[in-house]
Amino acid sequence: MRLSRRRSPGHAVGLAYCLFLIGCSSSQPNHLGNPLLWPIQGIQSAFENRSYEARKAKVRRQAVAHFETIEYEVFRGGGPQLSTAMKLALVVPAQQSNLIGELQQNRSLYFSGDPEPLVVALMVHGGQPSP
Repeated sequence: MRLSRRRSPGHAVGLAYCLFLIGCSSSQPNHLGNPLLWPIQGIQSAFENRSYEARKAKVRRQAVAHFETIEYEVFRGGGPQLSTAMKLALVVPAQQSNLIGELQQNRSLYFSGDPEPLVVALMVHGGQPSP
């Protein structure tokens, strides 16, 4: 009696995965990037997200603690509490006047009693920390 030797489906999956990696690892640009780097990019993204959330929490604490003062300083054109909030959000000096203008033009959005829209505006105009 002769037993037929069948390969497990794991071999086919492994072969398909290898072909996928070979096909995707070209030097041509694509929206997914090199699949061999996905684990590294995932770890990097986790650290960047943690850093962003920590910075946003500092900006939120500043905005909540000094909300009325920041509102006054925005319409005065600047002040220490607003400067601190922009510094925490990493708003570069070249963008600060644009941000103040945006906050002045949309007072009902940013200063309606909820500091969250102000925090979002600060973070949007803010940059990435220097390495």
